Amino acid sequence: MHQARVPALCEKSMFMTLAEAEEAICFARERKVFLMEAMWSRFLPCVQKAREWVAEGRIGTVQIANYTGGINAPADHRIFKPELGGGAMYDLTVYPIEILTYLVNQPLVDVRSEIRRGSSGVDEDNSLLLQFETCRGAVQTTTHARIPSPCGLYGPKGYIRLEQTHRACAAELYDGEFRLVERFEAEVENGFEYEAAEVMRCVRAGELESAVMPHRDTLECIRVFEKALKGGDR
Repeated sequence: MHQARVPALCEKSMFMTLAEAEEAICFARERKVFLMEAMWSRFLPCVQKAREWVAEGRIGTVQIANYTGGINAPADHRIFKPELGGGAMYDLTVYPIEILTYLVNQPLVDVRSEIRRGSSGVDEDNSLLLQFETCRGAVQTTTHARIPSPCGLYGPKGYIRLEQTHRACAAELYDGEFRLVERFEAEVENGFEYEAAEVMRCVRAGELESAVMPHRDTLECIRVFEKALKGGDR
């Protein structure tokens, strides 16, 4: 990007600190170069459908949201190595933070956390409470249990359910009596094709960022990282 002004798409988590993110984004904007964090899950048709249902008021104003995810990582996994940027926050918790903030689509007011660190010093389990304007979002992730990443959004008119949210191939809408109202399905070949299509569209149109994964959301996620990791150690 520095030498040739080449558009850049970088895998999540794109940065380790807010200072790094602000420097890179400022640099890209000054030189009018496209830059995006590769939070590919936001672009999945089922995640897009869930956001559409929320925007249409199908479940009313979201009051509660939750997302639980985890992997059962072997002892020698890179996630336990601080020199490789390890830790559940940067590898796992990034998904619920960036997906819930996208789906709830309300200003984030506060973040509270409990963090459990392992012998190497990295965080191995995260529990976060995200306080939005009307919604309280609960996030749990772990490096010690495989969890199929369910996500739920709940309002006075009903709720939305996603399974394997980070690579969701189905979204379900229920009414206030727990009856299935609508089910949307879209097969995912590898998950990256939708993100790739958006990046190509942005670059061809001369846009410097995507409305689906804008710079401000990358910055917001890192602010959550820093606040959660600093204030939640147990």
